[in-house]
Amino acid sequence: MARRPCCQETVEKPHPKTVIPIHWDNFFLPLAGPAKGMPFFIEDTKTVFYRQARYCESGAIDCLIQIPGTSIEA
Repeated sequence: MARRPCCQETVEKPHPKTVIPIHWDNFFLPLAGPAKGMPFFIEDTKTVFYRQARYCESGAIDCLIQIPGTSIEA
């Protein structure tokens, strides 16, 4: 059986208008420092963001990647 992409499970099923990835930062670093993605051997954060944004784009879904330490005003 072929493995379904994560985006199909997390983006398609709830039918959102906008996707905002959260909890992508490295959980092994203190919160006081600048936010960094997970180590490459665990997850290639830049590639995951790119794939998720392209997936959303193909389905006419906005993908908003929040800059760490900022807030999103609705």
